[in-house]
Amino acid sequence: MTLEVLDVSFDDVRSLLRSGYGREGGSIRDVSGEVATVCRVEVAQQVLAVKVLAASGQDGLIFRWQTAAMDHLRNRGIPVPGVLVDADGELLHASTVSGRPVLVQVSEWIQDPPLKDISDIDDDLLREVGGLVARVSVGLQDYELPPSEATHPWELRRSAQSIDESMPLLGPDSAKIAGEALRRFEGLLVPLLPELPRSVVHHDLHDSNLLIGTTGDARRGVTGVLDFGDMVYGYRVAELAVAGAYAARNVSDAPAALGEVVSGWTSVLPLTEAETRAVLPAAISRLAVNAAVWEARSNGTRAGYASTRMDGAHQALEQLLQVNNDDFARNLAKRALAPR
Repeated sequence: MTLEVLDVSFDDVRSLLRSGYGREGGSIRDVSGEVATVCRVEVAQQVLAVKVLAASGQDGLIFRWQTAAMDHLRNRGIPVPGVLVDADGELLHASTVSGRPVLVQVSEWIQDPPLKDISDIDDDLLREVGGLVARVSVGLQDYELPPSEATHPWELRRSAQSIDESMPLLGPDSAKIAGEALRRFEGLLVPLLPELPRSVVHHDLHDSNLLIGTTGDARRGVTGVLDFGDMVYGYRVAELAVAGAYAARNVSDAPAALGEVVSGWTSVLPLTEAETRAVLPAAISRLAVNAAVWEARSNGTRAGYASTRMDGAHQALEQLLQVNNDDFARNLAKRALAPR
C-alpha cells in the first residue's frame, strides 16, 4: 500500500462536507498529516475532524477496513472518536477533487491535548498509557484481517529496510545512531520474530495519537485514540513498542519511562517470553525509523510536520542504546510478577 500525499484546499473541504454530509463548514484549521489532508472544522455548534485521502482500488479497501476498526473499538469501550456517516449511511464518503478520487472521513473532534504536549508526565500516566494500549490490542484480537496486504515504512518488520533507504540522506551523527539501532534490530530482534504473536495492530499509538485528559473514573489517562491509517496485521509487541518509545522521548529518563509503559500493559495483557525480550529492541527500532525517515523527508512538502515528528527521538535513542537487553528483559519479568 503506497499512499500519495494529498493537499486539499479549504474550499474543497467545505464542498465535500456540503455534498457528502449536508453540512456547512465554518471556521477551518489545518492539522498536519503525513499524507492526507486533515482539518479541524466548526460546523454549527459542533467541531469535527475531516480527513481527505487520495485512495482508490486496494488502498480504498484498506482505508475502509481501518475506519470500520474505529467503530469496532469504540463499541468495546476504547475512547475512539465517533465516525459520522455520510448522506448514504456510509462511514466513508467517496468523491473526487480536481478529478482525483478521494475518500472522506468525518469524525468527532476531541478537545484534549496529545501526550506530546503534556509537561508533567509521571509514572502513573505512563502506566495508564500502557494499560490503554493493551486494551486496544485486546480489542483488535478478534477484528477481521485486512482485505489485502497493508504495509508501510513504519512497520516493525520493515525497520531495517526503512533505515537503509534513509541512510544516504542522513547527517553523520544521525547515521551513526541509526547504524547502531540497525545492529540491535538485526542482532536482537530478528531472531525473535518467528516466536512473536501476531494480530491486527493499530501500529501508530504514538504521542500525537493519544489524547490525555480526565477519564470516566476521574483519573488522568487516555481520552482519545486517533489515526488508524497505519493499521496492519503484524507483531503484537509493535503496539507496545510504539507507545512506549514515543512516551519515553517526552521524559528525562527514557528507559525508566519505557518500563512504566510496559508495566501498564502487563497489568492488562501478559507478555510472552519472546515479547519481553523484544520490547527494547523494538522500541529502539521504531525511534530509529522515526528519526531517519523524517530527517530524510525534511525537505519535502511535509517539512514542518517532519521537524515536529523528530522531536526528542535522538535523545531517547541515545539513552535506550546504553541499556543491556538481558538486564532490561529480566527487570520487566520481575516487575510483571511483583504484587500490584
